[in-house]
Amino acid sequence: MTPPGGTLVNAVPLHFKEFPFNKGQIIKGTILANHAGMERVLELAAAGKVHTITQRFPMDQADKALQLLAEGKLASRAVLYNEE
Repeated sequence: MTPPGGTLVNAVPLHFKEFPFNKGQIIKGTILANHAGMERVLELAAAGKVHTITQRFPMDQADKALQLLAEGKLASRAVLYNEE
């Protein structure tokens, strides 16, 4: 379940039977490949063969993360998080 204020990013068709839209969640779609390509990616992920490389940055370092991304200095993805 997507937490309050969270974002769900999907690359395949979704059908919601029930989703609490009153908690500030965001749903975004993205097109990464054709349907057959996405099925293959999901098969690989289900088999544990997809590993995402991320670098985590506290929210107050968002500018730094964006700069590194623009300079091509990140291995893959930047993930921003709130410190508690």
